[in-house]
Amino acid sequence: MIFGQSITDIIYLLPILLFSISLHESFHARVAYLLGDKSQLISGRMTLYPFAHIDPLGFISMMLVGIGWGRPVIVDDRYFKNKRRDNMLVALAGPVSNLLLALVVTLILKVIIMIFRI
Repeated sequence: MIFGQSITDIIYLLPILLFSISLHESFHARVAYLLGDKSQLISGRMTLYPFAHIDPLGFISMMLVGIGWGRPVIVDDRYFKNKRRDNMLVALAGPVSNLLLALVVTLILKVIIMIFRI
């Protein structure tokens, strides 16, 4: 057991982790692409396919310790018009995706609670 969690908890946690990491890293890649870095499309990082974004050591660390990482998106900022601003936007894209995901899940849970009066 990891952190005193049952196998059932871990099975429920896996798809959530895979999706969250994929969404986070693909947001970095998509923003870099929109700002001119076409290497994201070529490297296949603009997908939600989890294995394009999972770093094996980071994922194992996430499961064992609760802190981990995905495979970083490599950005070629030579294609950016404003390097400082565009690098900042690419860096912020991942955390913004986390916030959006939290907001969407919260709204879905709120609707479920209202419908079923849990």
